[in-house]
Amino acid sequence: MKNLLLFIMFSYTTISFGQVSNFADIPKALLENIGNLGINDSLLLNTQESIYFNCIFEKSRNDFDFTEKKIAFLTGSSGNDKSTKRDYFNLEKYQYVHNFPPNSGELYVFNEEQKEKSGGYDAAIVYWCKVIMTKEKVVERLRRK
Repeated sequence: MKNLLLFIMFSYTTISFGQVSNFADIPKALLENIGNLGINDSLLLNTQESIYFNCIFEKSRNDFDFTEKKIAFLTGSSGNDKSTKRDYFNLEKYQYVHNFPPNSGELYVFNEEQKEKSGGYDAAIVYWCKVIMTKEKVVERLRRK
């Protein structure tokens, strides 16, 4: 039973956190500019935000490039929790200043059909969520947003 629990915890960590898990793994030059991230709620990422996400999601984004992409931010499992880019980065800055790990989140990259159904989002970042959602569920939540 103990081995099964460890396997489930390990599996959840590798599936759910396909990103950098420690600020020490993020280039210092990016962290020096963390204060400039999420300064507005524009759905399109600025250059620094794109570089940051390309770095922290390097393990899970495959060939997806965040440059000039429309990204949705979702949090919570209930489906009613809304978030913005500013919310995400405010939490990220808090985590950094207090020496906590970066936000744990899951990247959902959409195909053309999902992009259209979601309201034009290229991808979504879901964080502080207790359950792993399917892309279809994420798209559905964005349609209601």
